[in-house]
Amino acid sequence: MKTARKTRLMGDGMKNRFIFILILIFVFLPLGLMISCNKKTNPSVEILTEKKILIRITVEVADTFSVRQQGLMYRDSLGENAGMLFIMPSEQIQNFWMKNTKIPLDIIFIFSDWKIAGIIENTKPYSEENVSIDKPTRFVLEVNAGFCKKHGIQAGDKVIYHPIQ
Repeated sequence: MKTARKTRLMGDGMKNRFIFILILIFVFLPLGLMISCNKKTNPSVEILTEKKILIRITVEVADTFSVRQQGLMYRDSLGENAGMLFIMPSEQIQNFWMKNTKIPLDIIFIFSDWKIAGIIENTKPYSEENVSIDKPTRFVLEVNAGFCKKHGIQAGDKVIYHPIQ
């Protein structure tokens, strides 16, 4: 009689373990997958230089009037491979200034087809002078001063935009 009782209890324990494993699989696994699928990567751009070197830059996207107006003003620094991508409502001559911008920047002007139209290097902090090129562009990328020279970025290079995923 004792043997039969032990077998039944062991059977119940195995059953409980099996139920516990099923709960783990059907409740916690999908939850973990949902969390990992909802992880968003930061937006970025890659610049493919004439020498076929690919440079990746993590960007903040300025795609509303208020964010574009604020830009990188009042910042004390900008990460080494970081920048701000301005997405303009239309392709036109884009004018920028450095008012209230503490850090010198390279400003990269980009056509609608994502080719670099021109670059203004090493802009002067706090300057209220308009900075632009004589070609209509749709996108503008600001990076630390010296970034373009360091990486050999120039007009005609291809830009690839990777929005948040």
